[in-house]
Amino acid sequence: MDLLRRRYERLKVDTALLFPTAALTLRDPSNTQRELRDVRNSLGYPKLSTHSFRKAAAMLDRTGMSATEIAAFLGHANPSMAQDVYMNTLKGSARTGAVMQDQLKGVI
Repeated sequence: MDLLRRRYERLKVDTALLFPTAALTLRDPSNTQRELRDVRNSLGYPKLSTHSFRKAAAMLDRTGMSATEIAAFLGHANPSMAQDVYMNTLKGSARTGAVMQDQLKGVI
């Protein structure tokens, strides 16, 4: 959040956008998706998507966070959405998070 606040403070004189183009205009969704795809490919994670991070965030239930806290983080109005879609579908050991973290080193 601190990084985003600093970015906002730096840009607010010229634009209300947090991630504008070089010309300080709105980004085209197709171009943005292409740029993200190019970065993912260059990092060796071509199948990684923004939704992958939502699924990873849902693993927070293994840290002791409640369904209400996780739903708020994911932007769900109802905690049952987080439970039904994300939390109850996670099977396996607690080792999953460690493996994921190891695989994402250098990406995030």
